[in-house]
Amino acid sequence: MTEPLQTLRLEIRSVDRLLDVEGSPLVGPRIHPEVAQTIYHDAEEFRGKQRFRIEICVPQDDVARTAEVEAAIHKHFSNQERDAISELRDTLGNGRISLFIALLVVAALVLISEWLQYFGQGRLHTLLGESLIILAWVTLWMPAEMLLFEHLPIRRKRHISHALARSQIVLVDGQRHPEKDPH
Repeated sequence: MTEPLQTLRLEIRSVDRLLDVEGSPLVGPRIHPEVAQTIYHDAEEFRGKQRFRIEICVPQDDVARTAEVEAAIHKHFSNQERDAISELRDTLGNGRISLFIALLVVAALVLISEWLQYFGQGRLHTLLGESLIILAWVTLWMPAEMLLFEHLPIRRKRHISHALARSQIVLVDGQRHPEKDPH
C-alpha cells in the first residue's frame, strides 16, 4: 500500500528568489538556503515513511515555472541525501576503527591490571589495577556511542532528504489560494 502524500505549503515572493538566482555564483538550479531549510524542517515534523507534495504559492507570472523549481528542489535534496549517505559511511567506518583500537587498549589495560594484581599486593596495586579496569570501560564509551547512537540522526536526514528529492512539486497562484502557511 502506498502512503498518502503529506502536503508541505510554502509562500514565496518570486521563483527567482526561491531559485537564488542573484545570490548563488554556481551554475545550475539552486534553491535559496532559507527555502531549503524551511522545507526540510516542515518535513521533519512527519514521522515514519512519508511521501511529500510541496505546494508553493507564487505570483501568477511564476506558475508556469514548475519544471525549473522542481529540478532545483530535487537536485538540492538529492545532494543532501548523497551527503548524508557519505556522512553515515564515515561515521560507521570511524566507529568500527575506534572500536578496534579501543578493544586493543582494553586488552592491554586488562593485562596490565592482571599483572599488577598477580605480582603485587596491597592497596596501591589494587587501586591501580581497578583504575585500569575502569579506564578500559571508559575507553569503549566513544566507539559504542558512535556505533549505537550517532548514526540515527544521520539516517533520519537521509530518509527525509530521499523523500523530498522525490516529492511532487506544485506551483499555485498565491492570489487564488490566499490561505496562509500555518508554520
